[in-house]
Amino acid sequence: MRMQRNSSMRVRRQRGFSLIEVIVVLVVVGIIYAIGAMILGRGFSAYFGGENVTEQDWQSRVAFERMTRDLRDAHRNTDVAISGVSPSMAINFSAYDQATSTITNVNYALSGATLQRNSVALAGNVNLLEFALLQSNGATAPQASLAYYIQVTARVQASEPRGEYNLTFRDTINPRNFP
Repeated sequence: MRMQRNSSMRVRRQRGFSLIEVIVVLVVVGIIYAIGAMILGRGFSAYFGGENVTEQDWQSRVAFERMTRDLRDAHRNTDVAISGVSPSMAINFSAYDQATSTITNVNYALSGATLQRNSVALAGNVNLLEFALLQSNGATAPQASLAYYIQVTARVQASEPRGEYNLTFRDTINPRNFP
């Protein structure tokens, strides 16, 4: 006599994952996500840090260009006065305004860490602003009436996650109305 197997009597074996397999997969996926998050975090940090340095550089370049343009229009060398302790941190002069055909007084000064033109902020994080009057041979002029050139140096500090950067701007200007 033969026994027939009834389909209802079949033993079904359920296929699936054991608890250990699920835990191992979760741990591996967690490690992959953690590494990805770390890489993305560093990328975002570098981007935003670079953006800060670029913003400081741009703002400083615009302010420095404005200052050199004004100094180029200085009216007379006898009107130039440099003040502040060493290094010199302020300059006063009269400039010819071509748009209005008038002479205006201009003052550039470092107030704390802010470069100001006539008390209006132009750039921040400036840690050095230095002016020098030079004779035609490049030597320091003992008095303003002997000056042919104005030398300007500005240093701006920009920071990012990897450290601090000092951006230095230097120019020697020969004002149009100087001898």
